[in-house]
Amino acid sequence: PDRSVWVSANAGSGKTHVLTQRVIRLLMGQVSPPTSGADPSKIVCITYTKAAAAEMEHRLYQRLSVWALAEDEILRRDLEPLVGEVPPEKLAAVRRLFAQALETPGGLKIQTIHSFCESILRRFPVEAGILPGFTVMEEGEGQALRAQFIREAAKKASTDEELKSLFSTILNAMRKEDHRDRALGQLLSAAPAHRQAEREAGGVEAWEDQLRGRFGVPDGEPAEWRQAALQGIDRPFLRELERALPELEGKHLNRAQTAITLLTLDDEQLADYFHIFADNWLNADGARPKPFKTNAKIRALLPDYVEGCERILDDLTYVVEAEIAQDRFIATRDLHRLARFIHQQYVSYKEQYGLLDYDDLIAKVVTLMEETSGAWVLYKLDQGIDHLLLDEAQDTGALQWSVVDKFREEFFADASGQQRNRSFFVVGDKKQSIYSFQGADASLFDAKKKEMGKAIAAPNEFEATDLFLSFRSAQPILDVVDHLFDGTAGEGVHGAETQTHESVKPKAYGCVELWPLVPHLPIEQGNPWDLPVDTPSPDDPTRRLAHLICDEIEPWRGLSPPMQERGL
Repeated sequence: PDRSVWVSANAGSGKTHVLTQRVIRLLMGQVSPPTSGADPSKIVCITYTKAAAAEMEHRLYQRLSVWALAEDEILRRDLEPLVGEVPPEKLAAVRRLFAQALETPGGLKIQTIHSFCESILRRFPVEAGILPGFTVMEEGEGQALRAQFIREAAKKASTDEELKSLFSTILNAMRKEDHRDRALGQLLSAAPAHRQAEREAGGVEAWEDQLRGRFGVPDGEPAEWRQAALQGIDRPFLRELERALPELEGKHLNRAQTAITLLTLDDEQLADYFHIFADNWLNADGARPKPFKTNAKIRALLPDYVEGCERILDDLTYVVEAEIAQDRFIATRDLHRLARFIHQQYVSYKEQYGLLDYDDLIAKVVTLMEETSGAWVLYKLDQGIDHLLLDEAQDTGALQWSVVDKFREEFFADASGQQRNRSFFVVGDKKQSIYSFQGADASLFDAKKKEMGKAIAAPNEFEATDLFLSFRSAQPILDVVDHLFDGTAGEGVHGAETQTHESVKPKAYGCVELWPLVPHLPIEQGNPWDLPVDTPSPDDPTRRLAHLICDEIEPWRGLSPPMQERGL
């Protein structure tokens, strides 16, 4: 309990168990020799979801309640793996832990990062610049409110030319979507997650410039690309084509006639002629055609015919791909511009009615910590926390880490860190990072581990350890996971450190099947009018996948006992 620890824990290795044991160990302190344990009110455990917090709290109270009534022999046997042999005179103190936890004002502090931030803002609303009686919206309320502003923006687009243009660009880019209205709502709801990226880029304009670069859009305008591409086509090769024209036929003739027309055009006409040229040389979808097949006659007339044509295709496809990238960039940019407009309406509404959503809770705390009053606020909070535990660290985003880092810095900022027994305990698994759309960044996992190790090592012990043993899965399944993360799936996740899995039952049977994705089917009209509007249709991919899984599992129920014993 006097050591700060960073635990990299594979799936099924018992992260919740370890966290629970850690809290109990802190409460017990050094049982032998006898010293007092940590004050329950000064232990804060941050988990990622309310369900995880409830599960951990349940496990803690269940374990402590059993110990409160256990016989001496049973209690000593339970405690031995945790703290070694316990003197008889200390058993009474262990039994009192349950009552101490129950009597702690507000109970044990096992919270999500959002509820942790909310508790800070409740204590310091004036310093944070918010209404003291603010209301926190549930995620569903925020989604419903954003959906309302999306509908209002769509209505306003009939009279607002700028909004009309934004909607038109985005919906045209989504023209192949069967459920465009639903998909647009999902995209607009997710787009605000990039606000942090906009701030880091130095503003919206700088972020849009970066976005243009990520899509690979070249400098200049499409007309300039088209003109430059046709100007760059090899004129001597075109004159050779012109001389060979009488001997060409079919597609070769059509392409050659289109190409030699360039010899008659001036520079100003080239940009307008580009798409006529491209339509004759490229496939209907704008893709590059298969390599040209030539006969002996063409090869005799033009030995470099294939090479010359390939050079022309290079120039054409470069422009076509640049135009596609430009279209995607504009659609994405306009999506974010529309999302920004809707978000402004959303923010104004929240400010008017004293509402905060989950993102606000974290952002307001980060701002509070960075203000001039932040040092005083941190000092006050620091007096009430001795041990901070962080679960699912791989899903902690940059803003959330800002909150955690402030406390870590305050913990070990001066000699007080040596006088008080204080610790950080972090648990996570990079391979389970699935919330990047909410700002989670798996690459921060290793960076923060090193950063924390350097910060804590001087005033307090620090240890980084791995939990690689899986109690959940068979070895063949774990091998597939390791194999995937050794390849492209692991890029940007494991960095220089690769953690493999081992099963607690290495000989257990395991099987991995790769199934194809279940695609969307064309919309069928005429659903029963009396069904709720959000009822999944029979063709919904998730519903169809569920039926496929049921069909796969159903025959297993009739397996013979010997096969069942083998784990099938």
